[in-house]
Amino acid sequence: MRKELIDSIKKDLEKSGFSTELRARQIFIDSGWSVSAGYGYLDKDEDKSREIDIVATRVVDLKNGEKNYTHTEFHVCGEVKKSEKPWVVFDQHSHPFLLSCAWNNLISAINLPGKPVQFAETLKKSSPIRRNGWLGSGIHES
Repeated sequence: MRKELIDSIKKDLEKSGFSTELRARQIFIDSGWSVSAGYGYLDKDEDKSREIDIVATRVVDLKNGEKNYTHTEFHVCGEVKKSEKPWVVFDQHSHPFLLSCAWNNLISAINLPGKPVQFAETLKKSSPIRRNGWLGSGIHES
């Protein structure tokens, strides 16, 4: 009976897509991120409670000796979807000038030695939009 119960639970996890969430969380963990789950929010469109699948956090501090010069936090809130059909992301090719996604990604900045816009040139070099050369403009389950 014990093996049957375990097999039944595994099958249910696969069917529900939860095992995919667990694999996605493990990818973040293996890459050095801290991972949490179970954060909830109110879906105002459907007036019901929902749960965020993954909240991954990575902290990078720039130190020199005992002095901490920067404390940077990266957060990824992820929704894992299970589908029998592929998801298609539509790209929007843009003029290179419009691919500078950088300073506006600084959501919170405290005690920076300058205005966030001054950091744009450095930040945009590693921007996903700049690296890919395109911006996602829509998704569709095909």
